[in-house]
Amino acid sequence: MRWLLRLILASTLVARLADASCRGLDRTALIRLYEATDGANWANNLNWNITTGTPFENRANDPCDINKRWYGVGCIDPCERYLDDIIGDPNDPEMEYLIRIRGLGQGCFAGRITSLNLRRNNLRGNFSISELGDLANLSFVDLSFNSLAGTVPTEIGRWNNLQYLSLQHNSLKGFVPSELGTINSLGPPGSTGCGIDDPCPEGVQMKLTELSLQYNSFSGSIPSELGELTHLRVLDLTANNLTGSVPSELGRLTDLQVLYLRENRLVGSLPPGLLYNLTELRYLMLQTNQLTGAVPTDVGRLKKLADLFMYENRLDEPLPDEIGDMTVLQELRLQDNLIPGTIPASIGNLTRLRYLDLYNNRMIGDVPSTIQYLINLQELYLQNEHLTPVRQRYCRTRIPNVGKYSWRIMREEYRQMTAVVCDNMHDVEFTFNSLQHSSSYDAIS
Repeated sequence: MRWLLRLILASTLVARLADASCRGLDRTALIRLYEATDGANWANNLNWNITTGTPFENRANDPCDINKRWYGVGCIDPCERYLDDIIGDPNDPEMEYLIRIRGLGQGCFAGRITSLNLRRNNLRGNFSISELGDLANLSFVDLSFNSLAGTVPTEIGRWNNLQYLSLQHNSLKGFVPSELGTINSLGPPGSTGCGIDDPCPEGVQMKLTELSLQYNSFSGSIPSELGELTHLRVLDLTANNLTGSVPSELGRLTDLQVLYLRENRLVGSLPPGLLYNLTELRYLMLQTNQLTGAVPTDVGRLKKLADLFMYENRLDEPLPDEIGDMTVLQELRLQDNLIPGTIPASIGNLTRLRYLDLYNNRMIGDVPSTIQYLINLQELYLQNEHLTPVRQRYCRTRIPNVGKYSWRIMREEYRQMTAVVCDNMHDVEFTFNSLQHSSSYDAIS
């Protein structure tokens, strides 16, 4: 009996492949997007001409027509290879999910929209289009560098196969919807994430790995629900108007490699344990906010971190010794804070460091002797007060008003400079009179 059912379905499939079309709700959602964002004036609207022909031609204009695909729209063709799954046990959780995503019967033989790439395409208008929630099978969405306005529709929380979402560089406003945390939440139990170069097994959904919302006008707090997107590798909320504190739930994003929360109005200390499990981080940028407290001691667990930027905040606690445990760090920028204390000697462990900026803080004391171990350092920005070795070397001699010195002075000549006996060094104000705002040590080529 099972083989007979397969034969009937296969025959039906062959009959329908010739005129396979996009699922109706998917097509309707695309039409609403076209109408709401001035589609007639897009930079490229090839084959989106849904109103210029006869009624019959308009109805026949289908985004899944293999000979007339709409610009920027990707489709999955009718489900020939899913026949075995569709005939499977309907009570199987994997089967139930597949039916929900693909449809059953005639709906199965309609194509589904899987990608939408309209980057830099002059989309203008209100993005608050509830029908977009019907595009539940999208895996890739890039609407960046347009002029989309309004709010992000909460209905996109129904998207259930999404891997990449970029809405960056638009004019979107309102809250970052908490419903983003429900994306891909309707999949079968235990399903794993899949990559573009590592296709999902049949019936298994993708996982959201990149969320880019930077350079918009979002306000309010960062929704804690983003912590549900545990397969994220990139989270970028740069340059919005976000307020409140950084939610501790982001500490659950254990696959995260890039975390950009810079250029907002975030306040308070980073929550305890935020960084403890984020050991895959490569880039952490929290600069230009109103953060207080300390650089967390958990930074010492970030063994893969290349860049740490927390400048232009209000950090007001000493640097932890653990800062020297980030052994692959290349750039450390903490200038323009209120950091007290001394420069930790552990800084000498950062042998890959190329750029170190601690200028304009409230730190005291001299550069530690371990600075000589920073063999890759190219630029060093410090307060004049930290440069006693230079003043000791040029004992009671006015140093040229150039504002820059070779970083090798601090690395290769540190011991020689500190060995000079100078009983009456000039003070900082005299010795470094009218220097530039910071003292920078540039590499000599």
